Order: sequence, then C-alpha cells, then structure tokens
Amino acid sequence: MKRLTVDTDLPFCDIAQCDFIPGGSFCEGGSCDQRKCYEKLREYERSNLEPEALRKTRELLKELKDARQTVELVDACGKRACTSAEHWNCPYGNKNMEDCVERLEAAYEDTIEKLLALKETLEG
Repeated sequence: MKRLTVDTDLPFCDIAQCDFIPGGSFCEGGSCDQRKCYEKLREYERSNLEPEALRKTRELLKELKDARQTVELVDACGKRACTSAEHWNCPYGNKNMEDCVERLEAAYEDTIEKLLALKETLEG
C-alpha cells in the first residue's frame, strides 16, 4: 500500500506548517480534526497491516477476549476435574456435575488455535 503520510515523528502542525495557534479556537483540545485523522492514518500505516489483515486481527482479538481466563484456569486446574466445592465456581462446571475437563480442554485448544491464527495474520 502506498504511504499517504510522512514517516517521521514530527508533529502534524510542523509538517502541515500550520499557522494557527496550537490550543487556539481552531485547535480544540490541542489538536484539530485534520491532525487527529493524520495521526490515526500514520499509526495505521506504521503497522504495515493491509486492510484485510487488520480486519481479521480485530475479529481474532474479539474472539480472544477471554483467552487469559481460559489459560489461567487450565494452569490452575492442571487439566483435572474440579472437586465438588470447586465445581460450582468453575465457569466450565454445570449443575449435572459432569467432568469439566473436556470442556475446558476444548476451550483451551480453541484459544491456542486462535492465537496461532493471530500470529500468522500479524506476521503476514
């Protein structure tokens, strides 16, 4: 993708040679809409992600919102069935007292697959 911004750390106002007073009535909160758009675009371009990869990354991150909890639970449980007391507090436990290990392992394997897909997407 062709860059639309300058790859520098100079502030937008210096690049655009803005003649408005920073923080003046034109620069609400110290940055105008043009500066906000430019800086967001520059941040995107620095990521080196194509639009499709960025979309896929966002989807995977949404799906991985509970990944930390799943991994920590696997570490805590050691891939074993909970005792009766633990079972009621376990997000993978249920009222039938079925073995939660299989459900937890499935969630763990799904999390690992999504993490690997995310890594592949980010590496291109």
